[in-house]
Amino acid sequence: MRRRTPLVFCSVLVALGLMLSLGACSQYSATVSDVDYNLSPSSRTLAPVAVQRINGEVSLPNQILSGGTTTIKGMGSYIVFDFGKEVGGIASLQFGAVSDSAQSVFLAFSESVLYTGPQSDLASGRPEDGSLSAAAVTNGTYSVPPENLRGGFRYLTIGLETNGSVELSGVTLSFTPAPTLADLRGYSGSFGSNDDLLNRVWYAGAYTVQMDTIDPRQGRVWGPPPSLWLNNELGGSGTTILVDGAKRDRAIWPGDLGISALTAFLTTGDTLSMKNDLDTLFAGQDSAGCLPVAGWEFGALPISDTYHLWTLIGVTNYFLYSGDRSWVLSHWPQIKKAVAFSTAKIGAHGLLSVDLTWDWGRNAPGGEEISANALLFQVLQDASFLASIAGDSTAQSFYTATAASVRSAINLNLWDAGAGMYMDVPGSSLHPQDGNSLAVWFEVPDSTAKSVSISTALKGRWNQFGAATPERTNAIATFPGSLEVMAHFAAGDDATALSLIRLEWGYMLSSPNGTGSTFWEGYLQDGTFDYDPLYMSLAHGWATGPTPALTNYVAGIGPELSSTVPFHVIPHPGDLTQASATVSLPEGTVSTSWKYGQNGSSFRETITAPKGVAGRYGIPTGGRPITISIDGQMVWSTCGGGEVASSGTNFGDVSLDGNYVYLSSVAGSHRVTADVCRS
Repeated sequence: MRRRTPLVFCSVLVALGLMLSLGACSQYSATVSDVDYNLSPSSRTLAPVAVQRINGEVSLPNQILSGGTTTIKGMGSYIVFDFGKEVGGIASLQFGAVSDSAQSVFLAFSESVLYTGPQSDLASGRPEDGSLSAAAVTNGTYSVPPENLRGGFRYLTIGLETNGSVELSGVTLSFTPAPTLADLRGYSGSFGSNDDLLNRVWYAGAYTVQMDTIDPRQGRVWGPPPSLWLNNELGGSGTTILVDGAKRDRAIWPGDLGISALTAFLTTGDTLSMKNDLDTLFAGQDSAGCLPVAGWEFGALPISDTYHLWTLIGVTNYFLYSGDRSWVLSHWPQIKKAVAFSTAKIGAHGLLSVDLTWDWGRNAPGGEEISANALLFQVLQDASFLASIAGDSTAQSFYTATAASVRSAINLNLWDAGAGMYMDVPGSSLHPQDGNSLAVWFEVPDSTAKSVSISTALKGRWNQFGAATPERTNAIATFPGSLEVMAHFAAGDDATALSLIRLEWGYMLSSPNGTGSTFWEGYLQDGTFDYDPLYMSLAHGWATGPTPALTNYVAGIGPELSSTVPFHVIPHPGDLTQASATVSLPEGTVSTSWKYGQNGSSFRETITAPKGVAGRYGIPTGGRPITISIDGQMVWSTCGGGEVASSGTNFGDVSLDGNYVYLSSVAGSHRVTADVCRS
């Protein structure tokens, strides 16, 4: 959920007294599945779990999986090993007997089962990656050279490229992702619900981003080398960076970080990688204030208005989850210069006009795009908040006023009442997935009806594989798809958001052509792979939107743009009956566990937060009159038109809309109950 300042409703100030009884909290704990969904390995030394297939003369191929040996005989014979999920790193082979000293084997890697065999899938950017060659020595060992580590694959093919025989006695992998995590499975965040698929999606998103977290010295070399592939480029600063994909590009891309960084924050709690990414990008800022489109491998190219804005979105997200005020202060002049670069492009219509047109892959050519202007609106709101942190009141006032102006201009010039969506640019017949989703997520619409209309229209584009992306021909693009999930939740259409996750992300997890563990860069509307199928990444962090959405919306925990009420807990149950989550925030750990009764007749929630740290609560009403109690004492009722039970402790303002009752400032840990009024 996008962090928001408290909305203004017809609110009343209430003082409420209670006695905390944390020992009683457990009675409202939601019981969720105890299945271990965590895909992260417990050790950095891995071995294959199955043989996918063999070709030619291979004896006892499964024997090697249990500590035995297998023999490959004859040129072209090979065995395809399956690691059971996406993995990455440096493979090693152990040999037994070898027929003679002239024998050599090849190694080829593939994320998808479709491309297993003697040639690797594509990671280099060349027409083909080919395979590695290794001399087979009796009782010897071969390890892939560090520069040729394979960042993402599930299948490893080992075969004979000479006439003879080689006994293979072991195959292992040194797992290199998430280089600074001592315990790969030691997540600081968690999520669980009564829906097995949603739980699997959350953890697959977490694992995807772990796969995309690399040692900066293991970036992809670009342009492509004359043969094979190279992953020994310095891609960023520090000891760990978050990149776009495990297989490729293995580079810092700011748009991707708009989703993948949130996933990292909410799962492993990794904020260091994002800090290093931002340091890398800000080091490439040009004299005009423009931030580069990508990390060092691709040069400090000022060619994208939207990715420039995505970097600024990332600045605030980093601060909200790290609390790193010193970083913001040290970069504040650069941040202001970057914001000024974008506001200088606001024209006569009050909209930013895109002339640096490089973007995530959309076909549209630039101009007063809804996607860029929705991003600018959010950047300005974020910058106003950061200005308050930096003590820059002049900038704060300017950013607040300009944000309001951009929002008004968007609704005046880009809203198409007939389509019930925003146009891509004024007068366009294209109503893009990315721009409309961003607008709803960032609360650009000036009415609830517009948000609901967009949510409805977006759903109308789904097919049996997912949500269509009209701004990219024939595509189901998972980056704007991630944005669409956020949009449905932000519009209050929780059931639709959950349905899309089950449809699109369920498809990626269940497809026999995927990794069964990570999410894809994109695919076509018939469910087949997008881009060049061999080249497409099957572990791409921008596709992990459901992971932060399930935490921030379904469980309801997220940060606020506030220095006094730094978090909220506003669940979006949808069709679920129970959920729980844990989030690591700068102020400490916040967790929630809730149960939602049949037909929304009751709601039970336990919220645990650091003592003295206040959060904004939203208690779902299901659109019906309810009575709310905290720690056993009734504090609010809409059963008789609005009643307040008052006493001595301040819970801030109480406000309501059609779906929630909000308590603006609740400190510490509590039990919340809500029951529909009896007629």
